[in-house]
Amino acid sequence: MGTLTSCVGAYYFYGQSEYHTTSFFSVIYAPAGTGKNFFEYYMNLLLEEIRRRDYVQNARETIYLNTINKKADNEKAPEDPHTSLRIIYPKNSESEFLGKQKENHGYHMFTFAAEMDSWAKGVKAAGGNKDDMLRIAWDNGDYGQNFKGAQTTKGGCNLYWNALITGTLPQVQNYYKNVENGLVTRTSFCSIDNQEFADAPRWKQMTPKQQEVVQRFIHRCDARSYMEPNTLLPEDIDAIKPSEFDEKVDWRFTFRPRKTVEMEWVRPTIEKWLKEQQRMAVRDYDKARDVFRRRVAVRGFRLALMCTMLWESPKKSDLVKCCDFIRWFMDNDMEQIHKLWAKSYNEVAQDAPNLSQKGVFADLPKTFTAKDVAQVCMKRSIMTPARAVISNWKRFGFVRKIGKNEFEKIERHEKESA
Repeated sequence: MGTLTSCVGAYYFYGQSEYHTTSFFSVIYAPAGTGKNFFEYYMNLLLEEIRRRDYVQNARETIYLNTINKKADNEKAPEDPHTSLRIIYPKNSESEFLGKQKENHGYHMFTFAAEMDSWAKGVKAAGGNKDDMLRIAWDNGDYGQNFKGAQTTKGGCNLYWNALITGTLPQVQNYYKNVENGLVTRTSFCSIDNQEFADAPRWKQMTPKQQEVVQRFIHRCDARSYMEPNTLLPEDIDAIKPSEFDEKVDWRFTFRPRKTVEMEWVRPTIEKWLKEQQRMAVRDYDKARDVFRRRVAVRGFRLALMCTMLWESPKKSDLVKCCDFIRWFMDNDMEQIHKLWAKSYNEVAQDAPNLSQKGVFADLPKTFTAKDVAQVCMKRSIMTPARAVISNWKRFGFVRKIGKNEFEKIERHEKESA
């Protein structure tokens, strides 16, 4: 859906410095045989219009490549048609990828890998650069190359790239070995419940009304992305002779300028959630949560941006439903990333292996002194002075002072940390 809604963008809440588009990198993990192909079905349904447009572009590029291969050495080469592709496979050359990125004029490309292993092989084939490219693409940053060669795409461009990968948990853990390289925090993780010894999963089918709503959304996104409609089906393209292609097919699609949307309506929801996560991070001295919450909030903002395309003109009640959905998403996104990577991230950040995930607050008795806090911090290799840790707890209402250099946990927060 992020690729479909590439036609919209928005500035983040704090000034005009951060412009966001619907960029997402998502991983769905589950044991083998749990029905992960269910997501592939709906992915193909949503990308149907884009695939049809790609089919036209691929047909024109095939004609060009065949002409190049058949021409004599003394013949003039045909003009490059500069075709665009929105859906690209995991295994591709960096030069080909950048060439298509340029032709997409700021619209997202999309890659799907049914197995994490397929994705990893694609990364290896590209010399490991795909990880760098994904990190840059998450912020739509500039990327390029300056290698010599007639078949090499030179120069740079801003990357707009979404990816969806499915796999098992061991594959995911093996791929994300370095929790500090920035890729973990840019990824949204989702797990499917373990189906071990369960009946075969039966996914519900969409009702005709639901199908109508989905089709309306797809056509709305397509119309706002392209100047020209595409009425040709793949079988229509296959029936056209290569020599008649340019005459019978209007294959040059023009992208519309991206529309900037106002997003103040979701600010209270995201800022309230950030504050709640900050309190939890301070209570447990959880550096991972403090870092993760910022990236999760950005994903929530981008999801809200994507939701603006669900209606032609959203009502206030529609936006309220969206805010509830955004809140649900951020809670689940944080739960997943924290469950998978918080322990590893905190161990690296604090240089202390085998830490409990409960946090500093939970390690202390009901009443404690600054010396007790200092000892727990030392055990966890936390360099922050004990007085600063206690000051933050007092600021957020986790503890009260009951005597000289003596403090007491406030009961409701003591239960939260248990």
